[in-house]
Amino acid sequence: MLDVSLVPDILIQQRVPVILLDILIQTMDRQTENGSWDEQPEVTACAIFTLGETLKLPWIHSIKPEVIQSLARGRVYLERHDKSNGNGYDVQVTEVKNSSNIFFPLRQAALKMNEFDQIPTLGRKTSKLLCVQSSQARKFKNFFSRVPAFINEPSWKLELWILQAFQFVPELSRVRLEIFPRKNVSEDKYLQYIPFTWISCSNGGSKMNLETQWEMMWVSLLMYQADEYMEAVVGQEFWHDLEWVKELVRKCCSPSTEKPTHKRNFNEMEISEMESNEMSLTRTDGRFVLAQKNEGSRKEVEEVFTGFIFHVRQHPKVFSSSKWLQVWLAKEIEKFPLAHIKHLEDCLLFSKEAEGSNQPTIFSSARVSYFDWVRTTSSDTTSCPFAFVLFLCCIHEPSKETLASGLPRYVVQSACRHLATMCRQHNDIGSVHRDYAEKNLNSINFSELIDGLEDADDSDLYQKQAALRKELLKISEFERKELDRDLGELDKLVDAKIMALLRVFVKVTDLYGQIYLIRDIGVTKIARDSK
Repeated sequence: MLDVSLVPDILIQQRVPVILLDILIQTMDRQTENGSWDEQPEVTACAIFTLGETLKLPWIHSIKPEVIQSLARGRVYLERHDKSNGNGYDVQVTEVKNSSNIFFPLRQAALKMNEFDQIPTLGRKTSKLLCVQSSQARKFKNFFSRVPAFINEPSWKLELWILQAFQFVPELSRVRLEIFPRKNVSEDKYLQYIPFTWISCSNGGSKMNLETQWEMMWVSLLMYQADEYMEAVVGQEFWHDLEWVKELVRKCCSPSTEKPTHKRNFNEMEISEMESNEMSLTRTDGRFVLAQKNEGSRKEVEEVFTGFIFHVRQHPKVFSSSKWLQVWLAKEIEKFPLAHIKHLEDCLLFSKEAEGSNQPTIFSSARVSYFDWVRTTSSDTTSCPFAFVLFLCCIHEPSKETLASGLPRYVVQSACRHLATMCRQHNDIGSVHRDYAEKNLNSINFSELIDGLEDADDSDLYQKQAALRKELLKISEFERKELDRDLGELDKLVDAKIMALLRVFVKVTDLYGQIYLIRDIGVTKIARDSK
C-alpha cells in the first residue's frame, strides 16, 4: 500500500487533482454529437469507463448530471452501433491484432453500466484535496458567466476550469513574495484570477501543456507585482528622485549585472550590523521583527530591481532560448520599467492639473498626442510586449525559428502592439473611478477624447465618465480589428502549432481586458500616512 507521507504534498494536493480534472474536461469535450468518441466503439467504451471512474470524485457533485448524460449518450451510441453491426465484431477501426478479443468484453461491460448515479464517491481525504470552497467557486462561476468570452460556454466546462484553476492558487501564493514586497497597496485580488485566465483559454491542458501554463501564471503574477511596485513604492516614495530610479534600471539591465547577493536572515545578522544599516528591532506578537527605519531606502529598491531582472534573465526557458529571443527580451525588460517611470512623471504633472477638480481633467501637459501615448508609453506599461517575449521563450522550439526575422517578426510585433493598446484601453475603461480618486492619468484625460464630447452634462461626473468610456471602447474596437487582421496574416506565415499557442496568449490578454470592463481587479494604493 502506498505510504502517502513519502509522496510530495504538491503532487497529491495540486498535480493529481489537476490531471484528474483535465482528464474529465478533455474526455467530455471530445464527445461527438452522436454520442461517440472518434466515431469508434472501442474508443467510446474506454471513454465511458473513464467518465464512470471520474464520477467517484467528490469534487464534481454539481456537474454530475452532465457527466451522467454524457455517459448515457455514449452507451446509446454503442447499442445503436452493435445493433447495426451484428454483435459488434467490426474491427476495421483498429490496427491492433485480435482487437475483437481485447475490446469486445470492454464494450459489453460498458453497455451494462446503467446505474451511473449509484457509483460511490471517494472519501473525505479525497474531498479535502481540492483547494476551493463551493461558495467561492460559485462566485467565480457567476462572474465569468457574464464575461463575453464565456457566454456560450457550457456551465459544466466553466465549473471544471474554475476547480482546476484554483489548484494553482496555493503555489502561486507561496511564490508571490520571492521578488516583490507588498507595500502601500490593498489586497492582491488578481492572484485568484490569474490561473483561471490560462486554464480557460487553454481549455484545461488541451491547447497548451500545463507546465507552460504554470510558467505563464508566474509571469502574469510578476507583471502585476511589477506594476503595483512601480506605482505604490516608486511612485509614492521616490517621486522626487525618479532620475535615480531610471539610472538604476539602466544599470540593472546592462549585460554586466551580476547575480544579487545572498540576503541574510535575522539569525545571520548581529545587532551592531542592524544599527549600522539603519535598522531597528521591534517586538510584535511575541516575536522580534527586523524593520528598516527608512522604508524608502535606495538599497531596498536596488535589491528588488536587481532580483527581478536577474530572475527573468536566468529563467531556464529564457536561458535556453535562441539568441534573437534573448536580445529581444533584453530590450523589453528595460523598456517596461522605464515606461512606468515615464508614466509616473506624467501622473505627477497631471495630478497638479487635476487638483481640486470635480470633472475629468484634460491633460494639458501631454508631450505627445493620445495616439502616440497609448501606442508607446501607455501600452508598454501593460507589460504585454514584455510578457509576450517571455511567452515566446516558454514555447520556443529551436527547430522552428519562423518569428526570428523578416515579415513574420514584423507582423507578430504589430499584432502585439495592437493587443497591448487594446488591453490598456480596456484597463482604463475599468479603472476610471479608481484613477479619478487617485489622480492617475487615464486615456479619458486626453483632449482628443474630451473635446469630442457633446451630449454629456458637465455637472454630472458619472454621466461624463460614462460617455468617455463609451468613446474609448469604440477606439479599442478599432485596435481589435487591426489585431485580427494581423493574426490573419500570421496564419499564412507561421506554423499551425505555434499559431495556436499565439492565439492562446492573445485570448488570455484579451480576457483580462474583458474582466476589467466588468470589474476592476487592480490594487488600490494606500497612502503611507494612512496606514
